[in-house]
Amino acid sequence: HTSIISTRHYRAPEVILGLGWSYPADIWSIGCIIVELYTGDAMFQTHENREHLALMQKIIGQLPKSMTCRTNEQKKYFDSEGKLK
Repeated sequence: HTSIISTRHYRAPEVILGLGWSYPADIWSIGCIIVELYTGDAMFQTHENREHLALMQKIIGQLPKSMTCRTNEQKKYFDSEGKLK
């Protein structure tokens, strides 16, 4: 397995954060595709991880601290409280 899966626009937060992946990442991708089919617009039109995470948080709210604290990218993307920099 590779650590990065799916097309950027459909990539789940756990994949971006390098936390591994399983079927929930597929469900996330399917949800993004359904929204795109319904609205005609991609939800996440970005090519940069920090912006992608910010767009996700704008839609679903702050990512769970259990996710933000487990990533090796914690200092890169989040402050000590788990909030996106």
